[in-house]
Amino acid sequence: MGQQRIIPRLAVLLALGLPGLATTGWAEEPSDNKGLDNPLFAMNFARSDPMLAASPEAQAALLRELGYDGCQYLGPLEQLDATLDSMDKAGLDVFTVAVPGYNISVDPGSDFDPTLKQAIRQLKDRKTLFLIGFASKDYERSSPDGDVRAVEVCRQLADFAQPLGVRVAIYPHVNQWCERVEDALRIAQKTDRENLGICFNLYHWLRTDQERKLEPLVAASMSRLFLVTINGTSPEGSMEALDRGAYDVYQFLKPFVAGGYSGPIGLQCVGVKGEPRDNLTRSMAAWRKLSVRLRTVSGQ
Repeated sequence: MGQQRIIPRLAVLLALGLPGLATTGWAEEPSDNKGLDNPLFAMNFARSDPMLAASPEAQAALLRELGYDGCQYLGPLEQLDATLDSMDKAGLDVFTVAVPGYNISVDPGSDFDPTLKQAIRQLKDRKTLFLIGFASKDYERSSPDGDVRAVEVCRQLADFAQPLGVRVAIYPHVNQWCERVEDALRIAQKTDRENLGICFNLYHWLRTDQERKLEPLVAASMSRLFLVTINGTSPEGSMEALDRGAYDVYQFLKPFVAGGYSGPIGLQCVGVKGEPRDNLTRSMAAWRKLSVRLRTVSGQ
């Protein structure tokens, strides 16, 4: 099974030089050519290609060819098993799963979709993270007034997932009630379940944090951190392939790696213009180079 494998990624053992990347922090690299052990997986990379999106087998073949460790699944519950099976056969992992209804209302009298528990059940004994978010029509974004309901939901889902060996992660998303890392962390700490953690997303952090005091926020998040996601981006927040954008992703990842984060890293692909194969190829080349640089601060 893909989720049980422990295979060093050949991809990160190769440091590929890319021209013209001095402004994005990848101009220099160590000489040992060994990158991080953190797995890298692709998120929502097939949505711009209907034929690729319709074929989990083709997705798995492409990811394996290009050196990715797996994917995220974001889609209907009915197609989840096909994706899990295709990735397993390719020796890859489905690192995160989100199904319709994952963005749960915290408004009074609301309830969550029962299919969320069905999806968790399908992930039994896997390393896959089950993602949830929170929305509201009644409360201002980031208002703690919705915390009571959010904590109730988190405890219900975490307690349901725990005997199945599944971990649940809160995914903060710009323009939703839970849009900041601080929101997700506050809820996770109040929930107080070992299998309930948070995601730290570069894009959504850039869009919601005006102070940009990254290091203390990373330090505060480490005990609950289940996932970090990256993408090429402007300093204001945009979705681009990893070799594009003026923001220095090395500086974003550095405090996580220095702090001992060894979990998966997701490559955000949604909204990235262009053909998926080309975007993934260029992003993998950029990741190899970035990963080698980060190795020097990782202690790995």
